[in-house]
Amino acid sequence: MRRLSPRRSRRRPARELTPPRIRAYLSRLLARRAWSRQALLDRLEERGIPAGEARSAVAELAALGYLNDERYAEAWAQARAQRGLGARRIAEELRERGVARALAERVARESFDEVSEVTRARELATRRLPALLARGKPQAAPRLRQFLLRRGFPSDVVSGVVRSLLGLTPQEPDDP
Repeated sequence: MRRLSPRRSRRRPARELTPPRIRAYLSRLLARRAWSRQALLDRLEERGIPAGEARSAVAELAALGYLNDERYAEAWAQARAQRGLGARRIAEELRERGVARALAERVARESFDEVSEVTRARELATRRLPALLARGKPQAAPRLRQFLLRRGFPSDVVSGVVRSLLGLTPQEPDDP
C-alpha cells in the first residue's frame, strides 16, 4: 500500500498590500457590485489596512468617479422596493450600510415615485393574504398588519390596505 505524505500548505505567503494593490483590490470589489464608501472602508479594516491608507484609496476612487454613495443608494433602494420593502426599512438598511441619514431617507422616498408605497403594499398583501386566510380569518388581519409593518411600510398605509383587502370598516379593529 502506498503511503501518503502529509499535505503541505499550497497557500502563498501573504503579500504586503501596497497602495497600488489596495486600489486594485477595491477595483475588483467594485467591478462585481456597487459599494458605499463606509462599506469599503469597513472591508479594508477587516483586511488589516491602516485607516489612513484605506481612506486615501477610497477617496481616490471616489475622485475618479468609481465610487458614488448616491448612485449606490439609488440602486439599492430601487432593488429593495421592487422586492416589496417599504421606505422606512429601505432607509434603515441604507443607514446600516454607511449611507448618510438624509441621503438614505431621500432616496428611499424617491424609490416610490413611479409606483406608490400604497400600491406596493397592496400587491404584497394580495399575494400574502391567501396563505393567512387559510389559517383562519380572525388571525389574518393582525398577521397581515405585522407582515407589512416588518416590511417597512408606514402604519397608516398598512391600516388602509388591511381594511380594504379584508373588508373591515374603520370601526373594526385590525389588531388583536
